[in-house]
Parts: sequence; C-alpha cells; structure tokens
Amino acid sequence: MSEEKELLTDTKVGIIGCGHLGQAVAQSLIGGGLQKRNLLISYRGKPQTYQRLEEQGLACCLATNERVFAEAEIVLLTIRPQDLSELRGIAVREKTVTVSCLAGVPLELLSGIFGKRVFRMMLSGPDTIVSGRGVAALYPENGQLKQLLELMGAKHIKTGTEADIDIFTVGVCLPAAILKGVNPDEQKKAIARTKSEYPMLAELYSWALNALPDFRSDAEKTAYISKMVTKGGVTEAITSSLGHGAALDDALKKGIERTKEISAEICRSIAGAVK
Repeated sequence: MSEEKELLTDTKVGIIGCGHLGQAVAQSLIGGGLQKRNLLISYRGKPQTYQRLEEQGLACCLATNERVFAEAEIVLLTIRPQDLSELRGIAVREKTVTVSCLAGVPLELLSGIFGKRVFRMMLSGPDTIVSGRGVAALYPENGQLKQLLELMGAKHIKTGTEADIDIFTVGVCLPAAILKGVNPDEQKKAIARTKSEYPMLAELYSWALNALPDFRSDAEKTAYISKMVTKGGVTEAITSSLGHGAALDDALKKGIERTKEISAEICRSIAGAVK
C-alpha cells in the first residue's frame, strides 16, 4: 500500500444515503483498508437497510446527517437528487470536502448548498464497485479523491470539463448496450466513429467488455440488462434505440441527449426547493 493510501485509511469518510450505491462504496472502502471507526453512514431509517448494514458489519458506522458533516473530512452524497433539499441548512465545515455522486446535478447548484469545496464523482454500477471492476470519474480532478478511488479499487477515468461527467454517465451504460447488441464487429466500428467527438466512450467500451459477468443462460443475461434499466433513464434510452435498429454510436448519442434532458428536469425540480 502506498504512503498516500495509508494516510487515507486514517481519514474520516462519511456517506450520506445508503442505498445500493452507498452500501457498495462503504464495502469497497472497508475492503480497501479504511477502518470502521473512520466511516460514518447515514440512512433514512428503513429496517431493510439496517438489516443489510448489520449483516455487512456496518451498523456500528451509523450516524445522523449532522454528525457526518460535523466529523467527516470527506462526505460522499449517494442520495437521490430529489432528496438534496433535505440537506439544506446543515452546517458544513470550511475544510470538509463534499462529493456529489448525483447524476444531473451541476456544481453551480451544489456549491450554493455546500460551499466551495464541492466535487462531482460518478461511479459505475454497484455490482462493479463491489467486485473491484468499477470505474469512476471526478470533476474537478483532486488528488485526495483519486486516492479514495484507489482505496475503493475503482479505475479513475480522467475528465477535462464538467460535461465529461455526462459522457461518463452514458459510458457506464455500455455493459447493457453491449449485451443488447448482436454484432460485436459493428459495435467496434460504431465506437471507432465516436472517438473524435467522445474519446471517453472508447475507453469505457474497453472497460465494459472486461466488466461484464459470465452468464450461464440467456435468462441471466436478460435479468442483468433489466436490472440496469430504469424507466425514463439513460440506459433505457440507449437500449430502446438499439431495439429499434439504431447503430451503437447513434444509440449512445440518444443517451447523451437523455442525460441533458434529465439534468434540466432535476435542476428545475430542486432549484426552487433549495433556495
């Protein structure tokens, strides 16, 4: 373990929200060497969530939102975007690094709630994070948060602008898109066509090929795709486009369009609530 990574294992990290993603992040941090005494987790009180945390040995890490922000040096937000307004008014220390894992919520809106030390981090699906095959993107880039990703075992995908976060969001839908397609050669040609405009998609295509689990049957494959698809979401926009005969590059562009639409919808719905 590097000296920087060893130092990070003594950093107090908080996770606000403990659904599938929050639990995956918590498990990967502990698996990477973070001490349980340095992990604080808040959740909304669902008995099923508590039971899962207890089974994972993480119930001892539970804390209130207020305590998480009061004690943690890094706070990861893994809540739904529509729950963001519930954090309005919580005191955030000037030195706290707040990291939003919320798709579609821009830094401008986040900084109005949490101050200047705000970052965006998007991660691949919880199953890839837990299995050590995950990828993540940060904006803006930050050395300490890169170390955090290393601790989690997630590969860091570099960004240049905040818009790259949206491209990453589309790229992590590629496992489902690959499975939905029927011609690998045509998929490779389609990805090659995206390289000049969206070079990140080519990098994520290579990741997706290696991240796919082994399926014992077509039923397992279909179930895996269904699990990744949310009604009205980006993955649905991509797989639906493929189902109507679109090439993979055109389907991914549909996904990018849907990402922008969802972001605008989210901003409209929560901007007034957090004022």
